[in-house]
Amino acid sequence: MDHNLLDNQVRYAFKNAPIVGPITIHETDTNIVILVATVTSVHRFLFIHPTRMPELSTEENSALGKNKPSIFYQTINQPQMSFRSFNLFDSAKDPPVPRSATSLFVQSSLNPAPETESAVIDPQRYCNGDSFFAFSYENGCFEVFKISKDDRLTMNEVNPLVRFLSGATPSKLRRAGAASTEAIVGLSFFNPKADDGPKSLYLVTLSMNGGIKLWMGSYFQGAVGWKLIQSQSINESSDDGVLNDSSIVLKKFNSTLDELPFFVVYLPGDGFRIYNVIKETSRRSSQVSSAPGSSQFILQEAPRIEFKIFKKEEDDLITAQDWSSLRFTAMNILDREMALSTSTTDFELADDDYIELCNRNWMQFYSACVEYHIPTVNPLGLFYENNTKMLCIVKKSRISFLRPTDSLETLYYFPCCVPVSENIDGGDDRMVKLEMMLKFFGVLEVIESNMDEYHREKIVRNLRNSHLQLETVCEKIVNYLTIADARSLHLECRHFISLITERLKDFGGLGDNVFRHVLSLLLARKMDGGFADNGGVAAEEDMETGEDGPVTEHFMGSRLGSHLSYKIMKQLLNHRYMISRNTAILQSLCVRCFSQNNEQEKINLLPSMFDVRDTVFATTTYFALLELTEKDFKGCPPIMKEKGLKVANSLKLLTGDHLNENFIDIQWPMKMLEGFCMSNLGGLSIRIRVSRSQGLGILAYAEAALRDILPTDPTTKDRPLEEFLITTCQYSTLLKYAQYMTTYFPYAKGTLRKFYFGLSHLGLLNFDIALNNFQSITFGDACDDVYFYMKYLEFPGIKNPPVELLKNLYAGYFLKTIKLFEIYDQTPAIQNIAEIGLKNAIDNDSVTQLCLLAFKSSIKLDDLKSAFKYMQKIPSPEGTNEVESRREKMASLRMLLARIVETGDVETLRTLKMDDMFNKMSTVGEKVEDILLEQAYVSDPLQKDGMYQLLCFYHLSRDSFHKAASVIYHRVIQLGNRGRGLDGLNAQHESLLDVVSFLSLMEDKEHRYVLRKTGVTSQLPERTNFRDNAEIPHLLQRHLSLEVLNYDDIMKELKLVAALLKVAKFLPPNPVKPTEFESRVQPTIDVLTQNRFYDDALNLAKVWEKPVNSIILGFTSSCAFIQCGIAPQTGDPFDYIKHIDVSEFPIGKPDVLKLSFRALRNYLLQHEKPVESGLYQIVADKLLSCGLPLPQWLIEDYKRRNCSQLLRCYMKYGIWQEATSLAMSMIDAVLGRCPNEEFDPSIQVISKYSPVEPVLPFTDINLLVNELKVRGRAEPNLLDMYTALKGKVGLFCDRVAECTAERQEIYCVQ
Repeated sequence: MDHNLLDNQVRYAFKNAPIVGPITIHETDTNIVILVATVTSVHRFLFIHPTRMPELSTEENSALGKNKPSIFYQTINQPQMSFRSFNLFDSAKDPPVPRSATSLFVQSSLNPAPETESAVIDPQRYCNGDSFFAFSYENGCFEVFKISKDDRLTMNEVNPLVRFLSGATPSKLRRAGAASTEAIVGLSFFNPKADDGPKSLYLVTLSMNGGIKLWMGSYFQGAVGWKLIQSQSINESSDDGVLNDSSIVLKKFNSTLDELPFFVVYLPGDGFRIYNVIKETSRRSSQVSSAPGSSQFILQEAPRIEFKIFKKEEDDLITAQDWSSLRFTAMNILDREMALSTSTTDFELADDDYIELCNRNWMQFYSACVEYHIPTVNPLGLFYENNTKMLCIVKKSRISFLRPTDSLETLYYFPCCVPVSENIDGGDDRMVKLEMMLKFFGVLEVIESNMDEYHREKIVRNLRNSHLQLETVCEKIVNYLTIADARSLHLECRHFISLITERLKDFGGLGDNVFRHVLSLLLARKMDGGFADNGGVAAEEDMETGEDGPVTEHFMGSRLGSHLSYKIMKQLLNHRYMISRNTAILQSLCVRCFSQNNEQEKINLLPSMFDVRDTVFATTTYFALLELTEKDFKGCPPIMKEKGLKVANSLKLLTGDHLNENFIDIQWPMKMLEGFCMSNLGGLSIRIRVSRSQGLGILAYAEAALRDILPTDPTTKDRPLEEFLITTCQYSTLLKYAQYMTTYFPYAKGTLRKFYFGLSHLGLLNFDIALNNFQSITFGDACDDVYFYMKYLEFPGIKNPPVELLKNLYAGYFLKTIKLFEIYDQTPAIQNIAEIGLKNAIDNDSVTQLCLLAFKSSIKLDDLKSAFKYMQKIPSPEGTNEVESRREKMASLRMLLARIVETGDVETLRTLKMDDMFNKMSTVGEKVEDILLEQAYVSDPLQKDGMYQLLCFYHLSRDSFHKAASVIYHRVIQLGNRGRGLDGLNAQHESLLDVVSFLSLMEDKEHRYVLRKTGVTSQLPERTNFRDNAEIPHLLQRHLSLEVLNYDDIMKELKLVAALLKVAKFLPPNPVKPTEFESRVQPTIDVLTQNRFYDDALNLAKVWEKPVNSIILGFTSSCAFIQCGIAPQTGDPFDYIKHIDVSEFPIGKPDVLKLSFRALRNYLLQHEKPVESGLYQIVADKLLSCGLPLPQWLIEDYKRRNCSQLLRCYMKYGIWQEATSLAMSMIDAVLGRCPNEEFDPSIQVISKYSPVEPVLPFTDINLLVNELKVRGRAEPNLLDMYTALKGKVGLFCDRVAECTAERQEIYCVQ
């Protein structure tokens, strides 16, 4: 009953050999021996003792859990079992059929032990003992067979008529005569310990005529010789002297003690008779006849005790649905039988005949059921367990248990067993109280016998609805009992008053304190000299077996043990409830009938006010406990089990039962109390209480279990049942238990009721109700319940604690409650509880925790304004530097801002009150800016609605344009460092546009700048305060150099990024790093030029002050291609100028060549520097190199810029005619023959008044003359140009000479 055994069932079949008699089991130090007798054979099974079984492997041991392997575990593996069988009638054609049989194993005095206790034992090797089998037959004889330890079978036959028969063989003796009244219906061996002489074996037989005989045989001489030593009759009241269905069972005993067995004879209709085996100390009674010889043991009948209370309460093994199905099946079978009976008739049965046929078939069915049922309830074996003090009766279909009675049951049902002295005048207070209580229970028995079921149910209904009216209901029942009803069939009802009066008069002067003493027994209070054994000492001394065994670690921990404990607790509670209820009725009867004339009637039994109160308390208490015993243990889904485990851990309860996954599955279904007794928590608590009590056994265990489930037990401060209900998620039962606490247990506080109500509804997912119950526990309630603040508030146990400590513990209650709701993810409830907790918390730690919990709840609910409010309530630390802020507060602010960024609720950020002080040194707004900037540094700059945008919006909402521009420009830098691809380049372009826009909004143009850190240095550590004012090393003082970027610098970067976007198809579109803006300009210009983005290339070169020569050269090439008719790959000549803005050109017929040259002229006019002509030279060189004539506009513009350079270009490419014409025009302009405005300023008219000689490229002209002269030999047309140019040069020289002479003459200069 302490363990659940694994593989505890095995089936062995004996073909064509029915089993006779009981199967006996015997125990030795090394083996378990099972002896089986059949009609034709005997069998011996040897199993290894459980303490000698080999150890299991780790995998097997972990799979068993709390179970233990039985002796049948892996019986197929040798040498786990040894089996020996003998056939008794190998050659007999007609073997006799025995009527009954029994068996016994006798261990030898020398029993070898294995070498080591852990060694694997061979059952056959260590079986040192003999097995005896006894068979009885119809003629009154019996046979004894012996299987020795060396496996040899011997036989001895005994017949009472053997002295009258001569020459009869044993086989003839077995068959001689028919069935007689001497036939043995039951027999049993026993082998007591003898003081001296040879060891003997005894056999007790029960005959059909009621004779019980004691036989003795000595078995050490090889063959056993049996002789009758005692005979007596037990059939004094049986009709006809025949006991067909009688049986005899033996109480097993411990051979190591001087303990003798006793026999229990079962007589149908007459109960049990107990016969003790005693040592013969005097001459036996004359009624007992014995055979001559010496024997030291005899049988003596024990005093008969009537068993009233111990009728077994049948288990509901068949449910209502099963009963309905069984009834339907039986009716179908009987209908089929009747149909078969009437199928042979050709006419229809009359109604009377059909009814008769139905009755006959139902009678046969009932007779068969009874015939099958009777043999299943006959006792087959008896076992007395020392630790539990229970007697186990083994039957064919079931096992019954008899337990000892406790003090109240003994007083009520067995007053004859109470040791009351006949003379109580000696002043023995204990005897006086016992006599008084026996009379009192006699009165209660009269009340119980006169009550009917209706009034019992009426009290039950009252207790369930309104137990406060119990006294009124009792008065109504008293009115019913005291009415003299002449029509009543029971004389007791008619004479109830007189009968009660006579019994109350018997109290005499002993009735003063009778109610107090009885209530002390009911409420388990200690009495001075009273008859109280709360430990459950057995009432019958013949059940005692010496020293009681200890309470083991798993005492009553099996499924069977817990079920028995539950049944016993239910019986005890039923009896105590009945006593309490009838006591309340008796009190109402005394007040109603004997309060006025008690002196005349000599009745002194009036209850006091305290007696009435305690009676009501006892009645309600036991009624509530009875209601709890009927609660089922319900399973829960895995998700509820997981949350329940978290709840138990949060409350710091024992959660060992959650670790056993098979606790519910294997033991299902069960009652709540059964599960409590099987659990680790309940079993440990009960065993502790049993060890502290004065008694042992099953009653002590049941009493301890009842104290465990009683919430007002004054002997303990723990509540194991409540913890068990919480850890196993029995929330419905916990809800009912909490309701009982204050309804039926007056001394229980209402604080735990509210707490358990909240916990139950929380587990049942009724969160609103749970929240209301948790919030209803006030500070006064928490301090009023000692168990509550000791268990759930973790009170340290200080005497006279200060109020501040209690308030801190009360604030901790809200923290615990919040943890419970966190398990079920009930954020609104957490916020409400934290709000209430803040009103009661007084220390900074509690306030901080509650503020953080409320803050996180508000964050989850997206109530950002409330979250900001709770963040502001977080106190600053005491005794620290004022500059530092509490880490929790900073972390909360960071979390709030992160949630704002995640949800994009920038409107809330804008409306928050940022002017309040965050700490002593900074405001909330400043902290917000720092946090958002830090978050922006580590955020992804590619996010379109990220931290940079949020921080920018925050600054813009406060008109801080410069800060907004700085933030966005930092994004530009981060995009350059971390961004990749076209998205990063687009984001960088957008950011630069935003920076330009924000800077342009600033009225003060001097502040239109941003800062950029350049260079690479090690990261600085955080600022620390040195107590000794030591200097920070120089290296740590280095900062990153700062570069100031004004508005124009931002525009330059914007132009570059915009240009990169246009050539993203031709260059890797990566953002520009902050240190690569300058280096990426020229490659970008080149790519723009290559892809004909001439406008963008020229603009970029202009803002970055880069040369535009390559750009002009590229566009000139495009113009040359157009002029030469070379089309691009697309075939459309307009593709050469598709990226050029020609909107400002005059509208006319579109001519690509004209448009291109107009664009080229605009480029030269816009980008050629004053007094320079480098770009014109590039254009002229390119066109002339392509063999194309220079456009007239180019010649004119070039002449006005640098005509000498133009002349050289002509000469370079052999354009002699244009060169000669240009040279002659230049000479004519100098000579004044044509206007000199067509040429550059260096071409001036020669004048005698000008002190400066005209600048004429005479060297170039001289070279041209020589070239014409030389080339004129091959080309005659050049000679004409040579002659004309030479003449012009002569004229120029002559004019120069004349002007020189005139100047000398005018200015008198040589």
